[in-house]
Formats: sequence, structure tokens, C-alpha cells
Amino acid sequence: MKRVGLVLVGLSLVSLVFGQSELVTLSVGGGLHSLKHEPKLPSKNELGNCFGEGKLSAGATFSARYMHFFRDGNWGIGTGADVSYYAATSCLDGEETSSEYDKYNKEKFECSFAYMGWEERQRVFALEIPLGVYFRTDFSYRLGMVAGLGAKLIMPLHSRFEIQEGSYEISGYYPEDNVTFTQLPHHGFYENSPRYKDGIDTKPVLGVYAEYGLNIKFTERLWGYAGVYFNYGITDMAKEHVSDLGAIRDDFQNGYKGVLNSSAVDKANFMALGLKVGVTLPFGKKKDVEIDSTLLEEPQPMTPLVEPADSSAILDSTKAANIQIDPDDFKRAKDALGDINNTVHFKLGSARLNKSKTLNNGIQVVAQFMKKYPNVKLEVDGHTCTLGTEERNDKLGVARANSLIVPLIKAGCPKESIVTTSKSYHEPVASNVSETGRELNRRAVVKFIISK
Repeated sequence: MKRVGLVLVGLSLVSLVFGQSELVTLSVGGGLHSLKHEPKLPSKNELGNCFGEGKLSAGATFSARYMHFFRDGNWGIGTGADVSYYAATSCLDGEETSSEYDKYNKEKFECSFAYMGWEERQRVFALEIPLGVYFRTDFSYRLGMVAGLGAKLIMPLHSRFEIQEGSYEISGYYPEDNVTFTQLPHHGFYENSPRYKDGIDTKPVLGVYAEYGLNIKFTERLWGYAGVYFNYGITDMAKEHVSDLGAIRDDFQNGYKGVLNSSAVDKANFMALGLKVGVTLPFGKKKDVEIDSTLLEEPQPMTPLVEPADSSAILDSTKAANIQIDPDDFKRAKDALGDINNTVHFKLGSARLNKSKTLNNGIQVVAQFMKKYPNVKLEVDGHTCTLGTEERNDKLGVARANSLIVPLIKAGCPKESIVTTSKSYHEPVASNVSETGRELNRRAVVKFIISK
């Protein structure tokens, strides 16, 4: 176990030192955080209502995640640290009977040890070091997801148990005299309601974890986070199982250490399932993405098209009817254009498309429409914010427009039906004073036009 723990911690440190960080997520969460354990003593029918079962309890966690994604931007590794609170309640409500010998009366008797409404509460604070594989993608410009799966080292920091309520009674039945003795303390027969608390002997645990979350982009440097998580310790958290529940006495001389360390259970596991909320911070120095030199080339002349500045050429429902386009096809294509235009935004200095299911679906619908109606053309305009020189923004606008042509042609849209233009920073949709406005202006816009 120590070797496994050292390996996990070592790999975590390596990723922090050598990886170029990309996302840091800070979150708080809560839900089911229990110390799962089952009794190995006789069944409920023999012992009463319950004997050693752990009642599931609620807990909480504070989580910090560092995620480094590789060149493709989708797959990466992640590590971090969690501080979590786990709890459980064990119930004892039944009776154990053993055959004893009374050396004073020189006869055998049946000694009964009965637990009545006994409840023991266990609490553990733990430090958890995760190391896993992560996948992320964007559904749209504002919404993305990230999912992780891996191993986790769980190290208990503070572990205690406390008897909260209930009592026990020791009695003796003498078959030769057919009599039961209960309240004879000098013979060892009595009832008591102790309230005892002490530490739990625990050890580091190897576990597994999974998490899934959504990132909601507020600004370029601040995203919201909401997700779900699951942890499970696959090894026993109890250091040893030595004490015997039948040995409970007023002074606990026989070393009662609680249910989790007792012979009543074989194994105790950490288990958590809950919800998280927090923030995600893009981490590290922001760099301009290198632009593919082929995208910077001006588009070659294709076929005679209406000039993009001629707004009368923009296809609307009236003109669609005049050129005999099926209304259902037209509506689907217009909706797809809306999905594309709401999705295609770029990072500063970048002409790289962010892949998403919405974008892919929109491209497929538009491509099918263009194949079916060759007398409709497609104009793709690239836009920038005002940062940078005019010459650079002119080239960047072309690059952004051309970057959208590639998936359209792959989806089946005829090359001769497409024209690209660069609008540079001359047609903003928001103020370039704020970063939020500049983000909205870094975009590509697709629209249908009518050929002459």
C-alpha cells in the first residue's frame, strides 16, 4: 500500500512540474459520504433487529483539481487534493449467549449479553490524492463538459467513534435451578448505559473515483462548474480487527476499540456519491494559437457570386419560396445556421475551431441543404476583435472563415458554392472595450446568398 501511495503522489508531482497547466477547478460538494461495513456475526434473525450494520450518512468535501490537456485539447491527465468528511452509524440491537462455568456454585450457566438500542457513531476526516485520465469537449461557446476516471489514495487524518445511546445488560440463566439472574452486580449480572468515545485505528486506503461536470463560461478567465462525483475505497480502512463486542464492560478493560476495529465486521470501506459546485480557472500564460499558413491564403475565385455587401441577396423565406425550396428544408437549414453562428467563436489570436456536437450537427444539415439546392450559395465571414494590427486582423479574419470551410466540404458541401471574406474588426456585435465583448466579436458567421 505504501508503494502504491508513493507512486500516485510521485506521478501527481511530475504532472505538476513538467506539465503545462491548463485548467484548475476549485469546488465544494456534499452527498452520501459513508463508511460502508457489513457484520460478519450471526444473522438478524438470531440476534434481533441489527448487529453491526452501518447506516449510510451524509458528508462533504472540498476539492482542488489540476488538469493538463495534451495537444488535441480533449484528453489529458489530472491530479489535486480533496479534504473529505465521512460518517456512519452502527447499530447493535440483539443478544449474544455463551456457556459459562460458575466456579463458586460449581455449575454451568448460560451468560446472555444483550444490546438494547445501542448506536455508535463513526467520523473520519481524510486527505485524498487523485490521479486520473480526463476528457473534455465543448457543447457550445459557453458550455462544455469534463469527465475524469482514475485512482485515489485516501489517507485518514482524524478518526473517532462515540457511543451515542443505548445500553447493555448481562444476565445469567442457571438451568439446574431454572432461574435467571439480572441485577446481581457482585456476580457480574447488571445493566449499564456507557457513553464512550475514542479514536479508530485506520490506515491509508487505495480507492477509485469518477467525476463528470459542466463548465459554464462567464469570462475568458473565469468559468462556473457543476458536477457529480463518486469515490470508493477498495481496501480496508481499519488497521486491525481485534476487539470482541462481547467484551464490553464498565471499565472497558478488554480494549474495546469500536465496531470498525472489532471482530463484528470483516471490512470497512470509504464510499461517496454527491454533487459539486465551484469555479474553473484557465491556468498559465495565455498564448496566441499558431495559425495554419494555408488558412491565411486569400480564397481563390470560384463562381460568379452576388457581392457580399449586397444585403438584398441574403436568402429569406420569401426568396426561398420563389426559387422553389421546400419550407421544411429551409427551416432546418436556417436553424442549423443559427447553431453554427452561436457556436463558432475563437480564442485570442486563434483560428482553431472548437469541436462540439452542436457544430458538427449544424455543418451536416447545411451541407446536405447545399447539395440539394445548388442555386443557393454560402458566404462565410471571419470576424476579429480590435486587439492587434489591422493587417494581422485582416489575415486572421480570412483564416477563421477558411477554417470553417474544411468541415463543410468534408460533410459534402460543394466547393464552388462557398466564398469566404474577412470582416476584420469592422462589424462588431459587442463593445470591444470589455473582454466579454471582444470574446463575442471573435467569431465566424455563415449565411445563405442567391447566385445571379
